[in-house]
Amino acid sequence: MSAFPCPLAPFEQLMWLDDHADYPMAFPIIGELRGEVDRELAQAALEAVCGRHPLLAARVTDNGAGRPQWVATPAGAAKANAIEWREDSAIAQRGLDLAIESGVQVEFLRDGDRWRMVWHFHHCCCDGVGAAAVIGEWLLIYDALASGRDWRGELKAFDEDSFARRARIRSRRTQRVPRSSPAKSSNAAESVAANLNSASDPDSSRADQLPQVAWWRRLRAVWSHLANALRVVLTKPAEMASANGNLASDHAANALRAARSTSAGSAATNTQGASRRNAAGVIERVSPAIVRLRHWEAEQLQSLRREADARGATVNDLLLTSLVRALHTWNQRYAGGRKSRPVRVMMPTNQRIGEDRQLSATNVLSYAMLDRTARESAVPAELLDSVRRETAAIARHNLSIRFMISLGVAGRWPRLLQYALKRRGSWATAVLSNLGDVSRRSRKRYRWEGGCLVAGDLRLEAIYGAPPIRRGTRVALGVSVFRQRLTIAALFDPRHFSADDQEEFLDRFRAALAELVGGL
Repeated sequence: MSAFPCPLAPFEQLMWLDDHADYPMAFPIIGELRGEVDRELAQAALEAVCGRHPLLAARVTDNGAGRPQWVATPAGAAKANAIEWREDSAIAQRGLDLAIESGVQVEFLRDGDRWRMVWHFHHCCCDGVGAAAVIGEWLLIYDALASGRDWRGELKAFDEDSFARRARIRSRRTQRVPRSSPAKSSNAAESVAANLNSASDPDSSRADQLPQVAWWRRLRAVWSHLANALRVVLTKPAEMASANGNLASDHAANALRAARSTSAGSAATNTQGASRRNAAGVIERVSPAIVRLRHWEAEQLQSLRREADARGATVNDLLLTSLVRALHTWNQRYAGGRKSRPVRVMMPTNQRIGEDRQLSATNVLSYAMLDRTARESAVPAELLDSVRRETAAIARHNLSIRFMISLGVAGRWPRLLQYALKRRGSWATAVLSNLGDVSRRSRKRYRWEGGCLVAGDLRLEAIYGAPPIRRGTRVALGVSVFRQRLTIAALFDPRHFSADDQEEFLDRFRAALAELVGGL
């Protein structure tokens, strides 16, 4: 691509500087497939899709002045890593080295008569919406190759000029619509929730669907959020407490680094169980973070939507409230008074606008932070009401854009930014990212049979993903809906939580959600 070499955009630079061997800035998205995979077609489709997205086939080097830059893949080097095939069902987070490999790695894990297709994306290359588009294109290309069609006629070429504009800060204007009737309000609520997260569709991200309010109420909402933003900068959030108050030993952390550096293609390392505690309760062996799942079926999802509508909230507000409650009850159980600081949930916010449809896979997002103390979280109904008001203000006024503005300024001094990342430690207690309804975005473009997306002889039965964890942010939850099934995919820091610990927390999260919505 003629645009290379080019500097990293501010968000790309943040993800590059915040990438560490023991905390890789990479995230998995998993598709559950039924049917037999043609391995040659799968690899050909991967190479084709990576050839369409410049950042997935690029490398990062130093520009000679101490700043990272994107460069084209060296001549003769593969544009896409070879797909890994394994007889295994465990899904683990893994890192990617953009100095020597592309920004996406794909694994196919056989689980009986099914396959789990695991895509690992470096966050320097793209966000959740970009990753979802890439996987969708792979399915379309695979289907075309399997049937002998020319896929080039089905996918438009990306506008190369838009690539240079990927770092531009968007200014989404609120588009107001009349108040929705109760029967239709769930769709409006879900579009607002999707707008608050990284993988919402430009057609459904109308932050938008909120009723018009008086100017003084809007001013009060903006001022309230600005005060909260100042609190975010000046206060350090509580960390999710390690069970029994014991942290991983330096020996365990060093063992993890050594294992990762010597097992680039080792199935054994990536498929080991979570960390183990010795008799004293100390974690003595650490393995990569394993994706943990919780599901809510169609009837339960409808209950969530009805409850959200009844309270003038979104499903995302219910999940946020439940996560805050679960974090506080966890810390009260395992940390007592030592974790009296507020918990903070980081929420990726989609910044795409209509013209970004022609943008190749990249990052077009910002972050919003939600802080709550234990006292503010004591009554579930009151907590939900405060969360509902804050997320509505964020969506209506696009308040999270201030993060990108600040990042753009800080990015002028990358060494200072790197120092700040090291000094700051924890930015949030947890992350909650919402992929939205993936099937809704892909309904028109792809073949569907029996409620499943079809590619050749394959049937896509589920798709979900989890955002990366980082130092101090010990749990990250990814929310997605596919075929009317809600899935939570979670990554936990294995230095602090055993497999049992992780399952216990997810049970606490489900219980907190059941407090708000009976019958779950």
